[in-house]
Formats: sequence, C-alpha cells, structure tokens
Amino acid sequence: MVKRFKAYCAFYRNFFFVSFLITVVCLFILLRSEFSLMPALFWFKMATMAVVYYVTHINKQREFFYYQNIGISGIFLWVSTLATDMFLFLFLSCLIYFNV
Repeated sequence: MVKRFKAYCAFYRNFFFVSFLITVVCLFILLRSEFSLMPALFWFKMATMAVVYYVTHINKQREFFYYQNIGISGIFLWVSTLATDMFLFLFLSCLIYFNV
C-alpha cells in the first residue's frame, strides 16, 4: 500500500508544479471577477488538464511500464491524479468563496 502511494506521488510530482500554477492563476482570476467567471474557468481548468494529460502521456510513455510492473494501471494513475487535481481546485475555490 505504501509503495503504491509513493509511486502515485512520484507520478503526480511530474506535473504538480504546472497544474498548481494553473490552479493559482484560476483562483486569482476568480477572486478578481467575484466568481462570475467560475464556469469559464472550470472548463479552462478541464482543458488544461487534458493538455497536461496529452503532454505527459507522450513524454513519459516509457515510465508507464514501471507503474504497470508494480501493479498500478495507467487508468488508475490518470483518474486518481486528475481527480486529485480537480478536487484541489474546487476545494480552494470553495475556501476562497466562503472566506471572502
């Protein structure tokens, strides 16, 4: 279990900085627009997640063999990573919304 979690964290670390930077920029725009742009920024975040998926999938294709060898499927990696990223975006959006 710990080995799988460490592998998941290692995979997420590949693009955490870019993803978190996009999240922070979206949150800053949300704060400035007083949440009137939430639907547009939600879809922007989804689109950037698709781009991150595509770029990572192309550039790190050989790395997926490592995860498959330790018993983690590519689908699990992507679903859990993208879900974590979207949860982080929505959670921080709610924190900002209710504290403003």
